[in-house]
Amino acid sequence: MNDIKKYWKKFKYRIKHLSKTVNYVNDRCAKFKILILLEILWCRIVYRTTINEYRIFEYYLISHNRRKTYLNTRKHRSYLYYLSDKKIINVLKDKELFGLRFKDYYKREVIDVNKLSFKEYENLCLDNKRLICRSNSSSYLSSFKIYDLADFRSPAYMIDSIKKDKKVLVEKCFKMHKSLTEISEDPVIINVTTLYNDDKVEIVSSSVKIKSSEIISGFIDTKTGIIKGHLKDHDGHNAGSIVGTEIPKYKEIIKLAKKLSKELEEIREVEWSFTISSRGTIYLLDGNPYEDFIFEQTPEFLNNRIGLLPIYKRVIKKIRGF
Repeated sequence: MNDIKKYWKKFKYRIKHLSKTVNYVNDRCAKFKILILLEILWCRIVYRTTINEYRIFEYYLISHNRRKTYLNTRKHRSYLYYLSDKKIINVLKDKELFGLRFKDYYKREVIDVNKLSFKEYENLCLDNKRLICRSNSSSYLSSFKIYDLADFRSPAYMIDSIKKDKKVLVEKCFKMHKSLTEISEDPVIINVTTLYNDDKVEIVSSSVKIKSSEIISGFIDTKTGIIKGHLKDHDGHNAGSIVGTEIPKYKEIIKLAKKLSKELEEIREVEWSFTISSRGTIYLLDGNPYEDFIFEQTPEFLNNRIGLLPIYKRVIKKIRGF
């Protein structure tokens, strides 16, 4: 009985979501609702797109030749067999392992507080006052938090809070590059996604992430290093614009991302995260499985509405030896 109720609730949600999407599309193009509904179902069968992907990719405005260039969730999932070795993927998920593998690229000290004595940790707090702390099992972007000694009665209370929050990887706070602080006073993270295909590294896409009260994303043109189109919030809504802003040292970041990709050739697809210090040093922050391909195929970011699928088809074809 509970399974039936659960299924019915899920079914009602999907119908409501489908209805909202039909109304959304109807407001933006001169099509009958029944034709929009049939087209959504058709795209689900032919391109294997979800309702959200149909809306975000604006399939209702483009032809078949454009539609078939988009990398959707189901297609991406089918490629993972060729892109990552399950035996080694924990290098990306376990951030302590990641740190050991890429320690030479960190350019700063990152410490596991569980391995410090109380006296060592107390000195760390007293010497630095403010610390960036993050989880050992989540991405830098989703888990990092800044702890300030001024907010606690003593270093003991501060370390207790850090451990309770399970943010055990710690580093001292650093100032960002002036060009990044002009984008936001909040931490700015530069992401670059690479595909390794044995003899070369493809740059798939790039974005900038700003973490304030929520995560705001911006699209970076990989050829110019310039931010393009609107900033987007988690739901894909416009969240302002910094069009024309150029990411500093972007060519060097791309070069470093390619080098890192070759270092971790067992995992062919990685989204690398960086930031830049006030001294101009590029800091490697993280590496993660790529999940941002829907956002980075928002039509306003694309040239001629061509999606990411041609890149993947080319790389997968080479990996498979066809």
